[in-house]
This record gives sequence, structure tokens and C-alpha cells, in this order.
Amino acid sequence: MGLPLHSRDVGAVERWGRVATRLLCGIAIAGTATSLGCGGSQAQGDAPQAGAAATDPNAPPGLPDVETPRELTAAERLETLDLETAQELVAEIEALWPIDEAEADFEPQSFEEALEILKRDQVNLFPKAIAFLTLQEEADALALHGQIELAWGETYMLLMEILTRLRYDFDQTADKLESQGETTQTDPAKLDWLRGSADELELRVKAFGLVAIDHLAEGFDRAEKVIEMHPDSYLGYRVAADYYRILREWEKFDGMIEKIEATNPKSNGLLFLRAAALFQNEKDRDGAAKLYHQALNNDPQFVRAQAHLLIIQSKIEGTHRELLALEKLNPNHQFVALAGESIKRAFADTQGKTKALSN
Repeated sequence: MGLPLHSRDVGAVERWGRVATRLLCGIAIAGTATSLGCGGSQAQGDAPQAGAAATDPNAPPGLPDVETPRELTAAERLETLDLETAQELVAEIEALWPIDEAEADFEPQSFEEALEILKRDQVNLFPKAIAFLTLQEEADALALHGQIELAWGETYMLLMEILTRLRYDFDQTADKLESQGETTQTDPAKLDWLRGSADELELRVKAFGLVAIDHLAEGFDRAEKVIEMHPDSYLGYRVAADYYRILREWEKFDGMIEKIEATNPKSNGLLFLRAAALFQNEKDRDGAAKLYHQALNNDPQFVRAQAHLLIIQSKIEGTHRELLALEKLNPNHQFVALAGESIKRAFADTQGKTKALSN
């Protein structure tokens, strides 16, 4: 995405750490709520030690102090993470993403309104669309349900990639500080913060992964049902093609594309699929961008296509340009919420350095 996600510079990692902060707040590491900017009254470094006794001021006199159970670390939680726990963790993260008051109260009442939620590509509205579509029996509703599940799963996979890169940066920066002994001369809590944040990010990577797989499986299940119900319709093949694209099973993807071309060659979804495959399978960034723009020309509100235009950028200038376009279409999109601020700061830093060099 044109982001400096592998820099070992401490300042760069701290700037990009704002992305991680948006994911970590609300489930803050013990003793780091203040340093993460999440608020809270407890100062950094004041967290109780594991197993330390805590006295209840309201307890009757003469009763022994009760030992506070030690909270599991992220590394320990990672070892026992299952789908149900992962879903709870992801739901806590999603609850932090912005949503308009009108959207918070919105419940789709028609297929068109559920389709609009998919086109907006806003994950925290997906459950509302699926709740409506689950009650519908028509093939187009079943296909839309499957398409939303796939879009949901792919969003989590993209967030996994961002978090994995951030985890790498945190680990590399911690290694650098530790090897140079800088923590004893600067902030003694910085190393603990970096290590703890890296573990928390890894926990979230696995959580997103487990939930993503579940959504992808649900999406493909619906694609198979639609194909069984209506083998002459392009609907099921379109959803199945998206599934195979996400998993990069290109031979099966090509088979589904042939079915779509035979049944609905002018489908805007077909343009999207071809664009995504060009970038993922052939590394043709320019060709993919051209097709995404064609899809947007056909449907200017196709937010998912704009989100993918952001993803495929290799330079910060392009990333910033496509971010602004995405923000205009959907200011509450998850990529805007999680990475928008950091992208804008990185672009401003680049512009400042360019201006300084020109002087």
C-alpha cells in the first residue's frame, strides 16, 4: 500500500503505531492504557504485579486479603484461542470503528438496501445486511449473502497483513533498542510496550484469521447452493469466483470466470474480479487500476473497488490520493478509520522532506 511498514526507525514505528493503537485500545495491555492513548486513570508502569494481593476496602475486618487472579498475557491467550473467543475479540475491535448515528439505527428492509451495504464495503454494517438476507429464500439474496461473507473475510485478511507488518516493525524496533541499550537511557517502558504490543498484534492476527476462514466458508457454501439451484445463472459463479480469487486458486477461478462471461459478460462484478486477479496473480498494477476505474465509472458508489485501488498502490502519493477518494465515498470505511491518519501523516512527512530538499 505504499506504507513504510518495514522501517526500523523508532520515530517511524511510533507514527505507524497509531494504526495499532486503534486496534489495541479497548483491550489494552495491562499497564499500557495511558501510553496507548486509550485514557484510563492508571498510569503506565503502575499495573499490579502478577499474583499481587489486592485489598477490598469494603471487606469486613478480620477477613484475609483476596489474591487477584493474574490476567493472561497475549502470548498465553494465543495458545488457547478458538473461533468463539476470536469472534469475541474481533467484535470488540469492530465496536471501536466509527459509524454514523443514522447508520447505527439503520435496518435494511429490502434487497436493494442490503446490496447498498455491500457496495459501501463497511464491515460493521455487514451483520445488519446478513440478518435481513438470512430471512430471504431467493437466489439473488442467497448470492448476496455469500458475497458479503466473502467481502467480510477478505477485509479481515487484509487487516491481518497490515497487523503482521506492524508486528514486524515493533519486533525489529524492540530488537534495535535492546541491542543498543537505548532503553536505559531514554524511556525504560518503551521496550515493554513494544514487546507487549507485538504480542497483542499477533493475537489479533490469529483472531482475524480464524474469523476470516469462517466467513469465507460461509460465503462459498452459499455460492454452491445458488449454483445448485440455478446452474444457468451467473450469480453463484460470481460468488464462487471471488472465493477462489481470495484463496488464489487460479485454475478454479478461471473456470468460474468462463461461466460468468457466458451468462453475464457485462457484469460490473466481473470487472472487479478481473482487476483483482490482474494484481494478485499477474502483479499488473496498472492493468488492475484501469479495470477498477472502469468499474467505478459504471458505478461511482462502488466503494469496494475504491478500497482495492487504495490497497494496490506502491507509493505514498498514490496511497494518499486513493485514500482521499475512499474517504469521500465512505468516511467511515474501516481502512479510513484504521489507517487514514497514518497515511496522511506519512504523506505530509514526504512532502515536507521534498520541499526541504528543493530549498
